[in-house]
Amino acid sequence: FWPHIGGLNHYIACCQSILQSGKPDNEILVYWPVHDLWYNPKGLEMQLTVHNIMEWLNYPGVKQMAHAGYSYDFISDALIQQVSAMPGVLESAGGKAEYKALVIPACRFIPLETLEKARSLAEGGATVVFEAMPGDVPGLRDLEKRRETFHSLLDGLEFTDAGEGIREFKTGKGRILLCGDLDRALEYAGIPGEKIGKTGLQFTRRSLSDGKYYYLVNHTSGPVDAMVPLHTHAGSVLILDPQDGRTGRARMEKSDEGIRVRVQLRSGESLFLRTCASGSGGMKDWIYEKERLAPVKLDGTWDLAFTSGGPELPASRQLEELKPWTDLGDSTALNFSGTAQYTLHFTKPEVQADKFILDLGKVYYSARAVLNGHDLGILWSVPFETDVSAWLKEGENTLTVEVANLMANRIRYMDRQGIRWRIFHEINFVNIDYRPFDASGWEVMKSGLVGPVRLIPVMTTAGTGQPASP
Repeated sequence: FWPHIGGLNHYIACCQSILQSGKPDNEILVYWPVHDLWYNPKGLEMQLTVHNIMEWLNYPGVKQMAHAGYSYDFISDALIQQVSAMPGVLESAGGKAEYKALVIPACRFIPLETLEKARSLAEGGATVVFEAMPGDVPGLRDLEKRRETFHSLLDGLEFTDAGEGIREFKTGKGRILLCGDLDRALEYAGIPGEKIGKTGLQFTRRSLSDGKYYYLVNHTSGPVDAMVPLHTHAGSVLILDPQDGRTGRARMEKSDEGIRVRVQLRSGESLFLRTCASGSGGMKDWIYEKERLAPVKLDGTWDLAFTSGGPELPASRQLEELKPWTDLGDSTALNFSGTAQYTLHFTKPEVQADKFILDLGKVYYSARAVLNGHDLGILWSVPFETDVSAWLKEGENTLTVEVANLMANRIRYMDRQGIRWRIFHEINFVNIDYRPFDASGWEVMKSGLVGPVRLIPVMTTAGTGQPASP
C-alpha cells in the first residue's frame, strides 16, 4: 500500500481541513464511568487499548442513543467539574463547545463530587439524564460517611412520573430525568436527534458562524439515495466530495423540522454537506446520477507486468481472465509484495450516456488507474470507481491499472526463511497478544486485480439548487 498512501493522505487532509474548522457541534455530554472499569477483581492493571475497546467503552444505551441520531462527547470526572450551566445549555471549559444535556449511563459507581456536580448543573438550568441510578461510591476511604452522603443525595431526588417510563425531578432552573431509554428521555426534554441515522448513514457535525458542516459516511452494504433530513435551517446546501474534490449546490427542500438534502452515496463513500444561511451565489449545481444503465464488462487479454517490489519480480504474463496474482501457481508471486501493472486495450461501447464510470471490481488492495495516458488518480478504498467520461474516446482505448498489495506476504516469506528484517532501535516488537512476532504461519493474503472491470453508463440530472416546498 505504500506506493499509494498519498491517496489516503490526500483524503485525510481534505477531511481534516474541514473537521478542524468551526466548533464541535455534538448535542450530548456522556459521563464515562471509569470506576466501573477500575473495580475489577482480576488484577490491578487494566490496559485500555484499541483491541479491547468493547470492554471499556461499551454502553448499549449510548449506542442506541447514537443510532437515534444523537452525537456526543465523553467527559471524565475531572473535566465535568469545569462545565458550567445556564438554562438549556451546558458549556465546556473556555466556551469551546456547548451541549444540550448531560447523560449518565447505567453504572455501579460514581464519585460524590460527580453526583453533586450533576445536580448542581441541573439547578443551573441543564437537563441531566440518568439511564439508571448508580449503586455506590467508589473506593474505601471514609466509605460509610461517603455512602451516607451518597444515599442522602439520591433520596433528595423526588421524582414524579412523566409517562412512557420517564421519571422527572425539577430542580432550580433545570431538571433530572431517569429513564432506561435515553433517546426517549431526550425527545421528552425537547432535544430531538438527527434523523440521518434512519437512512443508515453515520455522521459528525461542525458548527460555523453561518451554518454547519455535516460529514456523512455510508458504512452499509448498499447504496443510499435519499432526501436526507437535517435538523437545521439553511438557505442553501453545498456538497463537497473529499475523494475527488468535486463541489456543487445540492437539491434541498425545507421541512417543518429543518431541511432535507438529496444525498447519493455508494457503500464505502463519504461526503460533506455545507449548510449556508443564505444562497450559494454562482456555485454550479451538483450532478446526481439519474440511472445506471447495464454495465459493460471489459473483456480481452490483460498484460500483467510486475514493476517494483520483492523479494524478486515475478515473470510477466498475459491473462484471459483476471485473478489474484497469488492464484497464478507461481511461488515467486506468492511471496511478492509490491506493484504490478495490468494493461488492456478495449473499444468504447456503443451506448449513449451522460457519463461513464470505471468500476474496477475487487482490488487487493489499492490501485492507480490510467486511461489513454491520463492519470485517473489513486483508488484506495471501496468502491473502486471513478468517472472516466472526459478521457474515454471513440474506438480503441488503453487502460492501465497499477495495483499495490500489502507487505504481509513478503513478511511471511522472510520469517519462513529466517531472514533478519526486524532491525529497529529500542523497540519491543510483539504481536497483538504481546508475544514475540512471527509471521511464518500466516496465510497468504490475496493480491492483485480481480475485477470484474466494467464501464457503467450513467444518465445524470442536476440539482435545482433552489429550496422546494415540502
